[in-house]
Amino acid sequence: MKRMVSAVVSVGLLAVALVPSGSVGAAGAAAGPGPVGYAYATEWIYSTDASETVEAVATDAAGRVYLGGPAAGGPGTSAKVVHVYDADGAPRATWEMPFTAASTVGGMAVDPAGNVYVSDYIGASIDVYSKTGQFLRSYRMNDDGDHTTSLAGIGIGPNGWIYAASPTADQVVVFDVANNRQGTFGGSGSAPGKLNAPWGLGIAPDGSVVVADRRNHRIEVFTADGDYVTSWGGLNGGPEAFVGEPQEVEVRDDGVVLVVDLSDQVKAFTLAGVYLGSVTATTKSAGTMSEKTGLAFGPGRELYLSGSPAPFQNGVVKYVLAGAGAGIAKVKAPKKGVRVAKKKLKITVKCISATPCSGTVTVRTKKGKPLAKPKAYAIPAGAKKKVKVKLTKKGLKTVRKKRVTKAVVTVTGSSKKIKVRR
Repeated sequence: MKRMVSAVVSVGLLAVALVPSGSVGAAGAAAGPGPVGYAYATEWIYSTDASETVEAVATDAAGRVYLGGPAAGGPGTSAKVVHVYDADGAPRATWEMPFTAASTVGGMAVDPAGNVYVSDYIGASIDVYSKTGQFLRSYRMNDDGDHTTSLAGIGIGPNGWIYAASPTADQVVVFDVANNRQGTFGGSGSAPGKLNAPWGLGIAPDGSVVVADRRNHRIEVFTADGDYVTSWGGLNGGPEAFVGEPQEVEVRDDGVVLVVDLSDQVKAFTLAGVYLGSVTATTKSAGTMSEKTGLAFGPGRELYLSGSPAPFQNGVVKYVLAGAGAGIAKVKAPKKGVRVAKKKLKITVKCISATPCSGTVTVRTKKGKPLAKPKAYAIPAGAKKKVKVKLTKKGLKTVRKKRVTKAVVTVTGSSKKIKVRR
């Protein structure tokens, strides 16, 4: 293959919450991974028609969430639709896309400019749209239009280069910014560096390409140039092994790799394959997600899981970082909001678990930008405490611009939307 320019992507993150069910291990990125514990935040429904499954999810730097799947009429239609929401599930836009008949959305990604990339699985193409749904260009797997291969998960480097997994060709194909196909890597087989029906694909902060090698029941890591680095996983072994096939994979901005398999867990690893623990895909109505079709991070490390929050309901569940701590805490805030006093906010935290609570209070804007410096707390079981957090310089400027600033406060086990009054 041709020599490929190193491609690094900064994965957009949003606050999402899942309940930790495993241990947190050692560092996976140069600066060390952050906490992998998440707590349930909210969920919203894409469709109540069982045939209109959410097939992919992506986020942008502004915190918008993009869901892709069939238009009305189900998967047999030749049109697909993208629904756009804000970080809390409020609808913002919808547009339809012409797709190959009976195809599925293989993957989605958003570049730094806000353009949305959508892969057509059977059509073996990647169509690019503006954030308002205007068609911009297309990348094709085959220059001759022969639809004998397919495209699934996709990732974008900061230089605009595109990496896409092809499940039927057992390879990753690479395009440059001018739509030129630069080469492939992988190939059929089970030896290190080979692939068997790859699907999900993520790009790490160091430019590594992380691939869900489904039929080999493992995750494989390659350099940005396509050289094999390592692999890990396995089938039905210890807690780090996968249940069935690893379906989707995404890499957080600190190098933590999250993987979706056929269980109700999302497993976390370092890039070197060190198991960090797992989080349970809890939902409000059904306990855990019955099906997971995609995952994405928001700009504040929120986690979004697309799929079925409940039987016959298709949508997305949002989780927020619960932080490294103990117990389950809740934030109490008056409806009128919390007022800034001497550049600080007094956040009331209550320990609602039967054991003492400890952790860190974080305050961010709805778009995930920090407003205050994190502040540690320790509270006896059943008690509450006012925790003073100091606004950052940028946070102080933000709250001074408006009479009321909407924010999200996160503690161990939960998060709460509040109003900050200047």
